[in-house]
Amino acid sequence: MTVDEDSFDPAVGDEEVPIVHRHVEGEASALHLDQAGPRDDGTPDGGRRAVVELDAYAHSGASVRQVTGGRGDRGGLGEREYAGGAEHGDVAGAEGLGGVRVTHPQLDLGGQADGQLHGAKDIQRPRLLVLDGLRLLAALAVLSWHLVSSPSAGWGQPLSPVGRFGWLGVELFFLISGFVICMSGWGRPVGDFAASRVARLYPAYWVAIVISVPVVLLAGTRELTGAQIAANLTMLQNPLGVQDVDPSYWTLGVELRFYLLFAVVLAIGVTYRRMVYFCALWLAAAAFASGLPWLNWLISADNAPYFAGGTALYLIYRFGATPLLWALVTTSWLLALYRVQSHMAATIHSDGGRDWVIAAVLITMIYALMAAVATGRLTAARLPVLTTAGALTYPLYLLHQSLGVAAIHAWHDDVPPGVLLGLLIPGLLGLAWLVHRYIERPVSAWLKRASRSSLAAMRRES
Repeated sequence: MTVDEDSFDPAVGDEEVPIVHRHVEGEASALHLDQAGPRDDGTPDGGRRAVVELDAYAHSGASVRQVTGGRGDRGGLGEREYAGGAEHGDVAGAEGLGGVRVTHPQLDLGGQADGQLHGAKDIQRPRLLVLDGLRLLAALAVLSWHLVSSPSAGWGQPLSPVGRFGWLGVELFFLISGFVICMSGWGRPVGDFAASRVARLYPAYWVAIVISVPVVLLAGTRELTGAQIAANLTMLQNPLGVQDVDPSYWTLGVELRFYLLFAVVLAIGVTYRRMVYFCALWLAAAAFASGLPWLNWLISADNAPYFAGGTALYLIYRFGATPLLWALVTTSWLLALYRVQSHMAATIHSDGGRDWVIAAVLITMIYALMAAVATGRLTAARLPVLTTAGALTYPLYLLHQSLGVAAIHAWHDDVPPGVLLGLLIPGLLGLAWLVHRYIERPVSAWLKRASRSSLAAMRRES
């Protein structure tokens, strides 16, 4: 059996989801997948597809991670390690694979009673274009708050209430992030996961700082210091206690803490059961952390419901719904409804009442949208424009507040608000596309190559 080198598909816009193009020569049945029934790791059973991961390195044989069960074509369930033909699995001629890593090929078992593989073909995980569209929707919602309805937008007073609850776009971002990070990180080594996050997050972020800092200083909208800028370039300003160069960057610190928690699970080994425990324990810790400020910060207790809820929704998407998973999603939704009260107080200075009802309805709609994705009701969206939408989202989010508020401060007295916004929003979208196309993509590709070679060197010497 020969295996082509793995490639990557940005299946949900800004996240890498590993795929593989497999070419099988000779006896495809040399790879045996037994035990296609119920598993002892708490996963559902009865599926006809499997996800197999081969880790073969030049210095050793190979291990096979078998996942069985599942619903339809969503892949398999659970994980069990095999090495050199141990237990029920074996890989014929595994030593010849040397150095090739195959991640998550979707293999149809064809209903064979013994789970034997026949005729594997090139298969690619379907792209969830709907998440690209939802991500852009979230970014535009946040933009509407910062540039239309926020008192700090620069109009003198809020221009319109249309974006009064646009800040809830961040909650949608976090819910999507829980779903996507679990999908893209599943089964990856911690080093590969960290490298993919660095390559994804930093290029556009550095460019946004380089563009935003001189604009902010020239416009006089905020005071910045050299030490503050240096700290921000690391993206570690939040744990360092340094103010963000752009107020929108606070969400990056929250995301980094989520990545840290997820990396711990990766280091232990991701399985269906462990991810269920992870979601349950995170939600419980978030509820009990109110008296411990350091723990509240470390686990991002205010936003944990969205990340944990998104992760549980991904488990539904991948493995099928169970009462336990829906209970986790429901718990995260209820905690989100509770937490939004403090978010409103900090953002729109509201004590609740009618505003809480509106926010609760919008949060419920956000959860309903993601539940529709998880259950396959929105995954058929195939509009090509959604790919571009996903590509624009991250640069747009990073650039919109500093540049938009500076433009409003400079020209709101001379240009009618409708005209100014009509020029500003397309201009920001165009700039976001330019950053993505000519800076983010090539620099990210270089960082991926550099990180892979660095990780390979570490593994050779370890």
